Amino acid sequence: MTPQIDISDLRTLPARIVHARWALADIEAFKARFPPLNSELTPFPTFSWEALIRQLEHLCANPRDRDLVRDKLAPIFRLAKYRPPEMVLQDVLLLAWVLMDEAKDAEVAMS
Repeated sequence: MTPQIDISDLRTLPARIVHARWALADIEAFKARFPPLNSELTPFPTFSWEALIRQLEHLCANPRDRDLVRDKLAPIFRLAKYRPPEMVLQDVLLLAWVLMDEAKDAEVAMS
């Protein structure tokens, strides 16, 4: 049986190809800047995405920001399977910095 092709998929195909090429170039640039480290180094403790969400929500100054954590983390989660672990770590650290910076700004605004 021949699979059915959705016309809307064909319309967005060029844009999706461009996006995939951009993502691959981004990954290759990261790997060039941060070559893999010796595998005998001390491993990082593992934790779940849920634990990460809980800790990121804890960094937020107000409930509105806590509600946005999952939305902000969604692209990182979605791309994690394609990216080197250190690249995912960098994305998570940047998100944590943004959340903490927003919390600091909220604290300054309240004083």
